[in-house]
Amino acid sequence: FFTILLNPDLIQQNPILFQLYNYFSFSDQKSFLHAASLAVWLLLVLSIATRCLANLVQIKFILNCEYIISLKLTEIYLNKPYQWFTVQNTADLGKTILQEVEKVVHHSMMPVIVIITQFSVAIAIFTVIFFVDPVMALIVISSLSGFALLVIYFTKNYLNVISSLRLNANSERFKNLSDMFSGIKD
Repeated sequence: FFTILLNPDLIQQNPILFQLYNYFSFSDQKSFLHAASLAVWLLLVLSIATRCLANLVQIKFILNCEYIISLKLTEIYLNKPYQWFTVQNTADLGKTILQEVEKVVHHSMMPVIVIITQFSVAIAIFTVIFFVDPVMALIVISSLSGFALLVIYFTKNYLNVISSLRLNANSERFKNLSDMFSGIKD
C-alpha cells in the first residue's frame, strides 16, 4: 500500500492493480489511492475485530476447560472411600482442585491454543507468500521451522525440571500452611 502511495505509477505497471483500476472505473490515480486507503483501513479494523473475537472465544474456552476439569476432579475425590480421606491432606486436595488445575489450564492449554491460532495465521500468510514467490516462501518456512525445532530441543528438559520443582515447592507450601493452621486447632 505504501509503495503505491510513494509511486502511483505502479497502478499502471502492476497488472493486478491495473485490472482493479479498470474494473472499478476510477477516473484518476488519486481516487484509486483514496479507495485503496479505505480498503486498507477496513481490513485493519476487520483484523482487529477478528482478533478480539478470537481472544474472547479462546478465553471462554479456557475458562470452561478449567471449570470442567475442576468439576471432574472434585467428583473423583468425592467418590473415594472415607478411609482414603483419613490419610490425605485436605489442603493438598483443595490445592490440586483449585490452583493446580488453574496452572495447568492457563500455563499449558492456553499456550497451545495460542500456538494453534498463530499457526493458522502463519499458514495463511505463508500461502499468500507462496503465490507471490514460492522460493522465498520455502526459504522462510524452512528457516522458521528449523529455529522452532532448535528451541524445542534445547528447552524441553529444562521445562520438565522446573515444572517438577514448582509442583513440589507449591505442594510443600500448602502442606506447611495447612499443618500450621491444624496445629492452632489442636
